[in-house]
Amino acid sequence: MTVTLFVGCFSANKENQGQENNVKEPSADCDFAVISSAQDSVVFEELLADLDLENLKTRELSEVVVDIALYFEDAPYVAHTLEISDQECLVVNLREFDCTTFVENVLALSWVVKSGDASFDRYVDLLKELRYRNGNLSGYPSRLHYFTDWLYDNEQKGIVRVVSNDFGDADFDASVNFMSENFSRYPALTNDSSFVDEMRSVEKLVSLIKFKKVSPGHISNVTNSIHDGDIVAFSTNIDGLDIVHLGFSYFTNGQLRFIHASTNGNRVRISEQTLEEYVNSQKHIDGVLVARPQEDFLFN
Repeated sequence: MTVTLFVGCFSANKENQGQENNVKEPSADCDFAVISSAQDSVVFEELLADLDLENLKTRELSEVVVDIALYFEDAPYVAHTLEISDQECLVVNLREFDCTTFVENVLALSWVVKSGDASFDRYVDLLKELRYRNGNLSGYPSRLHYFTDWLYDNEQKGIVRVVSNDFGDADFDASVNFMSENFSRYPALTNDSSFVDEMRSVEKLVSLIKFKKVSPGHISNVTNSIHDGDIVAFSTNIDGLDIVHLGFSYFTNGQLRFIHASTNGNRVRISEQTLEEYVNSQKHIDGVLVARPQEDFLFN
């Protein structure tokens, strides 16, 4: 199996599909466990200046998510932007995204806007909460590499709710082992064999997680149960993997599409196909999980 099989953005390896050997070597050190640039602060301030914050604060979280996702339309898709240090750091990058970092950044920014504390530090804190198990950055295995793990952990924290459990028609059982079986693809695992053992332990726990998914033939029956700004995660039949792509649901002209950082055109875009058409066109996708960001998270 090669990474050219993957559709969209394979959330567990963050590599650019079709460029299997083009892996960035660690090149940056992090101060206080965070890597960010002045450019990211500029993008953050520009976003706050361009959007009507007072209006957004009073709107539904789903509307805020969609507005911020669309704000980044045409931003470049770039793979493995998190793999730039020989130690695990919180990487802040608002200039370029893969499908997972796009979702994480839009969510963190949405909660910053809704919270009324529109500070860069607050955004960074929320990004860490989303990206790491229990919100704690404690080495490479603490990052939520598999999106099943991401969904489970962030549901436990009250950040999202996996609503496809309410209307899904098929069982989703993640049986993951890709990272430990292919550790040579990951510089962090190659450099520290103890991380491979830790990832095997993580994979065993992730493989126990049970969700409901929407099968391809059932999507049209549950369209009304999906809301703007929901996270849509595409499950796969590829051995060892769980989720191969994700984005935000978006209704436009009465059709359910999604906003995503796409390898098709290498940019953030609204899908050309409807959600149902996209799933049916991809032979390695076998369903959709849907998670809803929770506004109550801000007040807990």
